[in-house]
Order: sequence, then C-alpha cells, then structure tokens
Amino acid sequence: MSELNKYAHLESFKNVFLFFKRRIKGFITFTYPAKIAYINLHWRSKNTTHFSGKVCYKILNDRGSVLNIFCDKSKVRPYVESRIGKKYLPELYWEGTTLQDKYLQNLPNEFVIKPTHSSGGTVIVSNKCSSNQALPSFPYFSEWRSYAIHPKNVNPIHLRRLADYWLRHNFYNSPGKLPEWGYQNVVPQILIEECLLSPNNELPDDYKFFMFNGRCELIYKYSGRFGNPTIDLFDFEWTPIKGNYLLPNSKGEIPQPRTLHEMINIAEILAKDIDFVRVDLYDTNHGVKFGEMTSYPMSGLQKFKPKALNISVSSSWEI
Repeated sequence: MSELNKYAHLESFKNVFLFFKRRIKGFITFTYPAKIAYINLHWRSKNTTHFSGKVCYKILNDRGSVLNIFCDKSKVRPYVESRIGKKYLPELYWEGTTLQDKYLQNLPNEFVIKPTHSSGGTVIVSNKCSSNQALPSFPYFSEWRSYAIHPKNVNPIHLRRLADYWLRHNFYNSPGKLPEWGYQNVVPQILIEECLLSPNNELPDDYKFFMFNGRCELIYKYSGRFGNPTIDLFDFEWTPIKGNYLLPNSKGEIPQPRTLHEMINIAEILAKDIDFVRVDLYDTNHGVKFGEMTSYPMSGLQKFKPKALNISVSSSWEI
C-alpha cells in the first residue's frame, strides 16, 4: 500500500467515526431528525436577549431575499463585486456541476474547491499543507468536512467523488444542526478558486467581523485552522475582549493586522442596511480578499462565553 493510499484509508475510518459521533450528538441535543430540529429551533429562538438566541430567531423568522444570496457562494460574488469591486474577490478558476479531468488538468498547482450550497466542505490544495494528508478514497460519511492537502497528494478520482458527494447532499437538512432557511433553495454547484496566502506566504488567518446594522461590534481572529486552532476576540479598535467562542484563545499578544481599517470599511459597506451578518475577510499577500458572509454563525448553537458577552455583543440588535 502506498503512503498516499495509507493516509486515504485512515482518513476514511476517521470519517466514519466522525459521522456516527455527529449523529449520536444530534440525537442527544435534539437536533435530528428534522421535526425535532424545528422544536429545538423554536425553543432556542425564545431567548432573544442572547446573541445565539437572536441568530435562532433570525433563522426561524427572517425571509429576506438577501439571505439566499449570502448562503450561495456563487451568487454572493456578484453581490460583493457590485459593492466593493472585483479586486477583493479570489480569482474564480471554474464553476459548474460536472468536475471533469480537463478542468482539473488546467488548474494551477494550488487551489481551493468548495460547494456553493453549504458552510464547510472545503478542500485547500497548497504547498503549505502537510504531505501526510489525503482525501478519502470514498467520501461516504464525509458530510461537510474541510481538508488541507499537498498538491502531490491530489487524486483526481477522489476529488471528483467528493465533489459528487457534495452535490447530492442538502446542507439545509444536514443532521446535527438546525435547518437554516437561507440554504434551502441554493442550487448545488462546485467552485474552484485561487488559494490565498498571507503576507508571510502561509495559509492566511480568518478575520470575522460581526456586523450589526452596518457597524462592527466584534472581530474574531481564527488562527491555525489545520493545526492547533485558536480564536481571539477584539473590538473594532483591536482592543482584546475577554472571552471565548468555540475555541481557546491563543497565547501571547496578537498584533493588529496591517489592513484592519480597510477590512472594517469593506465589512461596513457589505453589511450596510443589514440587521446582522458576519463578514469574513483575509489579509493576503495580494491585499484584502473576501471569504464569505453568513447570517447564521454556527446555526446559533454556539455561545460566547462568559454569558455576559453573549448578551452584550448583540445588544444593539433589535429583534
């Protein structure tokens, strides 16, 4: 068995384990099946003093057409271009539903592939990724996992199987999560974009801006996504906020990104006249680049800690 096939074999076992782990968790937390998920959503949406409760309320009640745009990774590109310009978008190499060898053969050495109709489900192909990682031989049980692999480990057959797997699944009805309305009617497609690198020529950190009525109330920096991930919280002036969200804080002082004011300005333009949306941006070696926009961070299932922060962060968001 080759080194690549060995890692792919191990990855398949890992997918099976995570698949059943999520389903067990889904039953325990009453997020699966669909009818129970709606009961959970109604219950969580009643506490609108908390940020997480307001997100659930939005999922349940907001039917604005812009939500379908934010949830569609294809439609959001022209939305962004019309407001801040094409230069802030990652270059698009290909978009479609049938990933053929002729498209893969024309790609550069590094790229990112993702479905339009989900949150998650990304494959980053970069020289900065570990040579020990590989895609599973068969993607069953993969759900919406993200992968980071070295270009030499790219297997076109496995990549096509994963893309086809994504296209057959509906993120709106995924078990273990709440039914997010904005994803319900997104047309499944596959996007292939450029692989972004930081000014230090590493995979870039995520800067996520929590925007309420066009104003930035909180920023979190997501670092070490495929290593030892951390999340650090800041206000719009880059003053650290004591608290946690999803992951532990990093150790030591976090320097202010060189493009902070530009990123905040971009987020304000994109979030103008929107009650709440999270705008994700990257500081890259080619300037600021757009990541995504989401109205449903973590399906409203995750809370800022301590409790006081989960209340104060969205105090200006009236429901």
